[in-house]
Amino acid sequence: MGVTYKLKDDIVTFVLARKKDDPALSCRQLAHLASEKFQITVSKSSVNSILKESHLSSPIGRRTEIKSPKFEIPPEKKQQIAENLKRVGVHVDLIQKIETPLAIVQQPLVDQKSKEEESQESIIPEAQEPPQEKEEEMQPAVRHVVALAAQRVVSGGMGFAVLKAAQWETVEPRVFEELFKKYLSSSLPPHCAALCEMLLFLKMAGLSTDNIKDDERDILKIFHENFQDSWIQNVSRLAQEEVSENFLFNYFLEKERMFLEVSGFHFLLEDKTQFFIDSQGASVWDFKMTRITTPLEKALSQLSQLFIGNCRTPFFMINAPTALVSQGVKNFVAWCENIPEKSVQVVSVLDKNGEEIARFSSLPRMRRNYAINVWPAQNEFEELTKAAQWSAKKSVEGLSFKQKIFYTETKTNFINKQWNASFSESRIFTLYDEQSRPLAAVLTNDDHTKAEDVIRAYFSRWPNLDQSPFLKFDPTAPEKKEEPVILASAPSSSGGGAPGKYFHELLQDLGETVLRYSLKFFESPELKDKPADFAAILKDIPGSVEKDDQKMLVLWDIASHPRREWLEFGARSVSERSITDPKGRKFLLQAQ
Repeated sequence: MGVTYKLKDDIVTFVLARKKDDPALSCRQLAHLASEKFQITVSKSSVNSILKESHLSSPIGRRTEIKSPKFEIPPEKKQQIAENLKRVGVHVDLIQKIETPLAIVQQPLVDQKSKEEESQESIIPEAQEPPQEKEEEMQPAVRHVVALAAQRVVSGGMGFAVLKAAQWETVEPRVFEELFKKYLSSSLPPHCAALCEMLLFLKMAGLSTDNIKDDERDILKIFHENFQDSWIQNVSRLAQEEVSENFLFNYFLEKERMFLEVSGFHFLLEDKTQFFIDSQGASVWDFKMTRITTPLEKALSQLSQLFIGNCRTPFFMINAPTALVSQGVKNFVAWCENIPEKSVQVVSVLDKNGEEIARFSSLPRMRRNYAINVWPAQNEFEELTKAAQWSAKKSVEGLSFKQKIFYTETKTNFINKQWNASFSESRIFTLYDEQSRPLAAVLTNDDHTKAEDVIRAYFSRWPNLDQSPFLKFDPTAPEKKEEPVILASAPSSSGGGAPGKYFHELLQDLGETVLRYSLKFFESPELKDKPADFAAILKDIPGSVEKDDQKMLVLWDIASHPRREWLEFGARSVSERSITDPKGRKFLLQAQ
């Protein structure tokens, strides 16, 4: 048995911040990140001790896990893809040759660690910080990353941030690496997944892979942090790789899966009551609401982290003009408070048209945290915030889009009155601007998170506040069923060769699909069938980027842009979709 050494406060703060920002990070991953940042050795046990003291560690006992269904493409869809390819000269034997598509792998709800692994873990004392490496000894790519962390980087072409956000939300670069491993006869270049990601970005942006200009190289460095100049040559080589028929077919299967979108989740309770949550985990409804769609894997991740494992508190925006409390909200709160008759019987996953495509059961019974936004115009606001006038205002600085916000914290029995129950008192955070005008309030049953951390988490989820595009949705409007989108068309071929003969042709096809997907962030029906025109608009947007351990913030300079209002709406939409970069940082986009 070793001795756990107390870590410095800045390391503890760093570990807690990363865990709250990305609850899926394991103790091993957090220890590695802390060791890398502070240049000391941090053990997993030390990290686990930090999390336990802050009530962020996993529960003791058998680990709870969602067993995701294996979402395979239906046989009739496979046959349709095969027939499409056959018409253009590609013949695939569905029985003999086709591999099963890569299954969706759902992250476990909590860190999993075997007894053998735990027994072998060593408790390592905190080491002294080594001397800082001289800048001239650092590699160019490393210098660039350090510069990004220290200051704002200004560049043209910052509109491409929208494409990168759409790429991060939909495409998994590892898919291509796995396909290459199965079907490519030659050896893979180093950093294959990163090269595939960068090559797709070049295709979406309409940039050449052979003659990359200096300003285009700057853009690549901003959105691909480990970028190295040697990658350019390897990207060109990868683009010209010939792909087999099996590679081509499985590419289309993976594409179908990546762009399979869901609209939300239906929770059926033991007493046969119900509530619905949208696919972004943003709102609670009494009925199906299919206007907010999310790729399946991202939506399942939200379900796991927010509602099943309750790894972080969901912040809901109730889009109702006058009343906060509906029957759906009542059922949801009762479930969160672990009332026995309100335990979940079944959770159904709903597609874009509100039809069930999968279901879960046997959810763990536990008390779950929640937080609900309340607007000044809603009937309950005055009652919830009446005690705030006697409370001292405090401030929080350095929020996503606001330099400073003021708030008061009070307690309320509102939930007990509404539910005729004896729950613990809820906390109410009333938010004010610098002129002491109330902006909103946050009602939560989270009784252990620090007030400042609650405010920061709220603004991370809803950085636009009352300008949120989410508030434009009219829940009373009739739903429109979407026509199915055919993603399995064969790519066009260049120079009269076989369709999809080269890898860059597949990525051209995929890039156009991601471009169309990114248009969903905007209200732009006139550009629906003109993705190239959309990319051209984005290319001309100047701006800058700021990065730290928690977020990647892209700032657009569009004060005089003719499409300013349209671009502002799109930027707000992107910022509220819970998109993260490969390092797990929240991606934010602000027009100024």
